[in-house]
Amino acid sequence: MTNTGVPFTSVRELGPEYLVPPEPTAPWEASSRVVQAVLEEWSGPLPVAWAVFPHHPFAAPDRLTNRTPRPAEVRAGAPVALALLDALRTLRGVGAGTGAAGAGTDVRVVAVGRKAQGALALAGIDAVAVRHPAQGGAAQFTAEMRALREG
Repeated sequence: MTNTGVPFTSVRELGPEYLVPPEPTAPWEASSRVVQAVLEEWSGPLPVAWAVFPHHPFAAPDRLTNRTPRPAEVRAGAPVALALLDALRTLRGVGAGTGAAGAGTDVRVVAVGRKAQGALALAGIDAVAVRHPAQGGAAQFTAEMRALREG
């Protein structure tokens, strides 16, 4: 996301019509391939994805590594995700607000991973959690997303 600005999208998923940096700081990210594969088979309106930490966390000094966001990073990124959720609710005409008043709307919130679910819960958002595709979670993530799509 640091290079593309789109969550779960690596430079390698972009087609030749996209302008990419000659030496991207993170040319690929394994989770992006898993998420993009699930979205390719999606039917109906595509889900909106946003990272609770809207950057590519790395183990310094090697920017090509990937690591789990730290709690402080998750807290810092949560307001942006919550603002996006408010905007989506407003667009759908279901009312703004990230607290309990917005919880019964027809906007379904799915957290990719427990860190995202926890950050949303702190803001009063009840989100269904699916396994994050990183660290061996690709098959479980795919199965859970397929179940959400069908259910």
